[in-house]
Amino acid sequence: MGAALREAEEEVGIDPSSVEVIGRLARMRTAINPAPITPFIAVLPGRPELRPNPAEVERAYTVALIELTAPDVYRQEIWAFPDGVERTMEFYELIGDSVWGATARMLTDLLDLVLA
Repeated sequence: MGAALREAEEEVGIDPSSVEVIGRLARMRTAINPAPITPFIAVLPGRPELRPNPAEVERAYTVALIELTAPDVYRQEIWAFPDGVERTMEFYELIGDSVWGATARMLTDLLDLVLA
């Protein structure tokens, strides 16, 4: 959890002392990088002022969970990888951006918990 808090501060400027971690999503790996990813769920006292570090992230923005459940926002594709394995890729088509890959999987896991 400490690494996740450090990354949030380094990547988008969130002060770790303002974060209350309330849970953890399932560990995952990507097809490109076998290092495990452990996503955490946290709450903040208000909407954060995101300050993306250009050396770490291209862009940072907030999205309401309800927007992720809107019709035609979510889709899946089957991709064939060089190792011959086919994998399901998830996408969230938001206004002005597509969220896909590991981030999309994390959002799906989060929505499954919130909507259960």
